[in-house]
Amino acid sequence: MRIVCKDVSAETLYDVLHDTSYRRKWDSNMIETYDIGRLTANTDVGYYSWRCPSPLKNRDFVTMRSWLPLGNDFLIINYSVKHPVRHQHIWNKQQHTRL
Repeated sequence: MRIVCKDVSAETLYDVLHDTSYRRKWDSNMIETYDIGRLTANTDVGYYSWRCPSPLKNRDFVTMRSWLPLGNDFLIINYSVKHPVRHQHIWNKQQHTRL
């Protein structure tokens, strides 16, 4: 996929998409996000949950993300992956709801 954002440099967009602290300021649908771990210098695994519009239920994901700056081009690739953190997170929420 290629996205064109007028008046925003590729470098700025790349930086914004990587800054989880700053994401809390501009992503009003985000519920929670955190890094699970770094696999290589340019690959990590992270958790992200977001508010969906009604009638949909909120969603959450664990993704493996790889990135590579190539001069004026910047690549970010996300894959959904299975990870025990997500299952533990869901179990904790269900347990909490029962109380």
